[in-house]
Amino acid sequence: MDSRVVGSYIQALRWVDRLSGLDEKVDAIVKQFDEFLEIVIDEHVKKGVGLSGEA
Repeated sequence: MDSRVVGSYIQALRWVDRLSGLDEKVDAIVKQFDEFLEIVIDEHVKKGVGLSGEA
């Protein structure tokens, strides 16, 4: 993945990221990662795993 994040370096050019579709790609990846973490958390809650990692 060779995407240039122009808006992170020059705020006035943030529109370039939006125009190139980078914002949508980032949003999709964040959504997938959030769904993955929700599954992991739900599994830990069901197993009763605490902060120490012990069941």
